[in-house]
Amino acid sequence: NYIRHTVTWNIIRDTLLSTELFYEDANDSGGFINEHLHRYGGALTVGYQLTPHVTVGLRYQYTQKDSNVPERDYTQNRVSLDATYSF
Repeated sequence: NYIRHTVTWNIIRDTLLSTELFYEDANDSGGFINEHLHRYGGALTVGYQLTPHVTVGLRYQYTQKDSNVPERDYTQNRVSLDATYSF
């Protein structure tokens, strides 16, 4: 089971702000261990359109995983920078 909610705002000219929240309740049986997990988190993205064809973005994402298997929990903090060219 999975749910994701994303909202995007055009905050000023050529600049977007996007927020995201998600939750996952899953079973993973592909491998040696059957695992039941809950994964949840959120993200914040700022994007800027440099030209009609080029957009750059900065994203921060937080993810927390809780597992019924010992030593399989984790917390992840991820920052990414991207650029997109559209034809």
